[in-house]
Amino acid sequence: MIGPGAADPITAVDDALGESTGCTLTLIAQPCPMTLRLATRIESHPFTGTGGGAAWRCRCQNQTGTSTFALISQSGTTTYVSESIPGGSTSISLRWTVLEIAGAWFVDDQDTGCTATSIYSTAYDYDAITSPAPTC
Repeated sequence: MIGPGAADPITAVDDALGESTGCTLTLIAQPCPMTLRLATRIESHPFTGTGGGAAWRCRCQNQTGTSTFALISQSGTTTYVSESIPGGSTSISLRWTVLEIAGAWFVDDQDTGCTATSIYSTAYDYDAITSPAPTC
């Protein structure tokens, strides 16, 4: 884990994505509420998408507006949080896997709603704006 974690799953996702919390390009060195596994994956496999690449936070090139978060489900120490990202004519939906470890919450994975697009799979290069979603 990196940092002390967050008090709840939605705060963990919001803090992990927020530059105000110190979670910037060097995630491993920052007190981000994410697992070391996720931070290592992001830093070792930057999003390469089409058209010049995209940000891992949104799988997009130009995020506009403010994301909204909602708790999808919780089973024991694993929770799923949805993120809706406004993008002009195209909005993006991401799902974050958040784990409770020793009483605190840490972001561990990101996908587009199915495990086939996990940040740990090769489908991570899926560009939510210009490509059709991979088959789940």
